[in-house]
Amino acid sequence: LRSPSDPAPDRAGGAPSILADPIASQEILRRFPALARLPASEREASAALWQWDGARVLRGGDARKSAVLEAWRDAPGIYVVAPLVRAPDLPFSPFVPLAGDSSMAGPRDDCLEIADVRALDLSGCELAVISTCSSGAPYAGSRRMGPSFGDGFVDAGAGCVVQAAWEVDDARAARLMERFLAEWRSGARDPVGALAAARPAAIRGGLGPGPPRDCRA
Repeated sequence: LRSPSDPAPDRAGGAPSILADPIASQEILRRFPALARLPASEREASAALWQWDGARVLRGGDARKSAVLEAWRDAPGIYVVAPLVRAPDLPFSPFVPLAGDSSMAGPRDDCLEIADVRALDLSGCELAVISTCSSGAPYAGSRRMGPSFGDGFVDAGAGCVVQAAWEVDDARAARLMERFLAEWRSGARDPVGALAAARPAAIRGGLGPGPPRDCRA
């Protein structure tokens, strides 16, 4: 990760982008029937929108692959609050499920993969928050290691990436990220310092019950 003290690249000229609780295509739902919507995602997306005035929000059925990728190309900030799926046949390639997109020429128009993120130039993105379960967990197989979904944003040049190393509770994560965003906005836009400031409330139980590991940075 690029440290906040490192020289930052010129910021992108577009609007920040928020991807919130996309509706999965019927094909994905057939393959993963246990896939569920995230009840607290709207609260978390609203908190991000409050801090990123003028952000473009793509949610539900509007969160199609072409729209997401286009919004991210010149976004100075990216926020993702969505399910992250690991397919048993491709566990090293996690993806965010999306609605089908007929404008995309390809068989995987209903999912956002690491390769899609890596293909972008995100050098103008100051901060990317990937608020999904295990977004920062790499694939660890018997013979090979694979990158995490969050690694794709690092590889694409994002200035700083906030990600989760394990599965987290939806509602508790939303409260933690609300506190993080408020600290980030008021604390010289330092994401490392903001996360450190938000953690004590979680450790004290001020964000609701949950395992202590949820509070680790």
